[in-house]
This record gives sequence, C-alpha cells and structure tokens, in this order.
Amino acid sequence: MPARDTQDRRLIGLMRRALPLVVMCAGTPVAAEEDGFYFGGFLGAGDSVTARTDFIDGGDPGRIDYDLDTPLAGGFVVGWQSSTSLRSELEFSLSGAQVSATTLDTATLAPTIEASDGDVQVTYLMANGWVDVPLTRGINPYVGGGLGVAHVSGDATRGGGPLVLGSDSGLAAQVGAGLRFPTAIGGAIDIAYRFKTVTGADLDQTGSSFTTDGEFSSHSLNIGYIFNF
Repeated sequence: MPARDTQDRRLIGLMRRALPLVVMCAGTPVAAEEDGFYFGGFLGAGDSVTARTDFIDGGDPGRIDYDLDTPLAGGFVVGWQSSTSLRSELEFSLSGAQVSATTLDTATLAPTIEASDGDVQVTYLMANGWVDVPLTRGINPYVGGGLGVAHVSGDATRGGGPLVLGSDSGLAAQVGAGLRFPTAIGGAIDIAYRFKTVTGADLDQTGSSFTTDGEFSSHSLNIGYIFNF
C-alpha cells in the first residue's frame, strides 16, 4: 500500500477518535450565568505605547525613552457575576519586555538614541468592572475597565554602563473590551483587548541623585478561559 494512503488512513482514524472530544467541549453554547463566582487565566502580547522616565538631575530636567520589544503578558482573574450584564473582578497579572534602545533627552544635550540592553517588568493588581452585552447564546461582548496598583522594575544598560536599575510602585488603570464565547462545559473562551497605563513609578539609577517619575502604557490582545462555579 502506498505510504500516502497509509498516512491518509491514520489521519482519518485520528479525526474520528478526536471528534467526540471536540463535540463535548464545544457542544451547544450555554447562556452566561446570571450570578455566581468565576475564575480564569489569560495570555497575551501587545505593543508599548509609552515607556519613559522623566528626571531632575541637579535642577536640570531630562527624559529617558525606552524602545521595548513586544510585551508578553499573563495573569489570573477571580470575579463575581452579579447579573447577566454586570461583573466585578480582581486581576493579578504580569507583563514584561526587553529593552532594545533608549533615547536620552536633557536640557543641555540634543536627544541621542543608543542601543541598550535590559528589561522592564510590570506586576498589576487591579479591581475591574465589566458590562456584558449578551447578544446571542453564542457570543457575549463586554466593555469596562479598572483601577489598581502596579510594581514596575527596570534594569537597563546604555553604552555598557548602568542607566536604570530600580523598582517602584505606581497607580495603574486600564480600559478594555472583549468577546466571550460560552461553552457547553460551564465556562467561556475570552478574547480581549486591553489598554493599561502606570504612572508615578520611580526607577532610579543606583547611587545617582536623580529624582524620577516613570510612565508606562501598552496595548495587548489576550486570550483566556473562564470557569464558572
């Protein structure tokens, strides 16, 4: 028997064995719960909008802008569905990105871009509120946002020397929207957009006299799964 025919038969056999599992997981979508607890997790990636620290050095203002690679994110949520349209939620999440370049801009020097190395990591603890719009039994759009705190840590070098090495906490906020696709096994697939921003995080170079004020914001597209109980 030709090798191609053998491979086709094996593929058909695997599809037949997998079909019952697919049907069980997808099944007929169920409507969102009217009330009850839920928990879940998500992974995502995005794009940095703002990553900078403003500083005062000897009375002269300056700014460092960070050119970050694609931020990767992940986290967990625990929430309460109070009705078919309202949810409140606690979120713990992490985001991190590599530093590829920095721009140093001071009152006495023109902006200079230089290749850099390091990373910036942000840990969020957020209280969120979401408004669900259950259009059909198969799709539930939602919008909302949240407030909380974030801990930012930065470690960057420029020209082989330390540029920023430190960590601090600041105020965090987010807005977002998403789509939930309920499944027959009592949960929902969650595809979401988020915009997060952090202000007031001071990343000081060790041993320097800088006083800084950091701002970090990013877009992300996340996918996760929610379990109702």
